[in-house]
Amino acid sequence: MPPEDELRAAKRAREQELVEAEPVRPGVVEWLDEIAALQLPLAVASSSPTDWCGGHLTRLDLAARFASVMCCDGERPPKPAPDVYLAACEALGVEPGRALAVEDSVHGVTAAKAAGLWCVAVPGPLTRSLDFGAADVVLTSLADASLADVIGRLETIAP
Repeated sequence: MPPEDELRAAKRAREQELVEAEPVRPGVVEWLDEIAALQLPLAVASSSPTDWCGGHLTRLDLAARFASVMCCDGERPPKPAPDVYLAACEALGVEPGRALAVEDSVHGVTAAKAAGLWCVAVPGPLTRSLDFGAADVVLTSLADASLADVIGRLETIAP
């Protein structure tokens, strides 16, 4: 194997190790509990492949909390295209204008807004320096506000 390929493979392996060691972000479980208590339908809408998403949801013991997992395995374009959000809303039987996306990427915010969803941005360590101004609400962590608090903020925004 050429040295460049070895370096790329080593980099991918290290990135995978880091991702697999990542715990659930603060506030996520509390939000999921609020959503469950309200009996709201819940889906994942990801640009990542299904096996990647499913693997991490299972590893984090979150898979059972989602009624649907929509990914971009080639049958739809990835974010910033809105298709994965539109597919998730259709799978849940929810009109996009009555749905809320939680995003950690600018492409994700763009996709959610293009699909007509409300959007909360929660930038991660790698995306904190980017402009998330297109989101309806920006939080540094889901632990900073409850779902009820965010819904209250959204109710003050004109549709």
